[in-house]
Amino acid sequence: MKTYNKAIFMPKDKLACVLGKTFALEFSTHAIEETEKDKFGRFQTYKKLTITEKNVIELSLDDTLNVCKLLVRLAYNAFSEVCYVIVPQNDKAFVKTCWLCRKNDRHATLDKSLYETK
Repeated sequence: MKTYNKAIFMPKDKLACVLGKTFALEFSTHAIEETEKDKFGRFQTYKKLTITEKNVIELSLDDTLNVCKLLVRLAYNAFSEVCYVIVPQNDKAFVKTCWLCRKNDRHATLDKSLYETK
């Protein structure tokens, strides 16, 4: 699997494959549990998600170079944003996990060695 982070490099052609798509979200048991015990408190989930260039943080490709996983970051409230790790499946997306992060969190400790550079 190849994984890209928008802070390093994002393949525009692969991103274009999912841009504008709206997915009905289905949550794993783990993701539901995370909404109840997040370090910033309990949070509600979205039922649908539309992919935009702004909200995609990470994109992963499978062995056939198709998008197989996305990390998206969405506005949640005045202080927080919600992150979802999703697996797109036609018009649905399976949410593997999710968490809240503060709006001002910019991940200064990002390990660039974990991501593709081109």
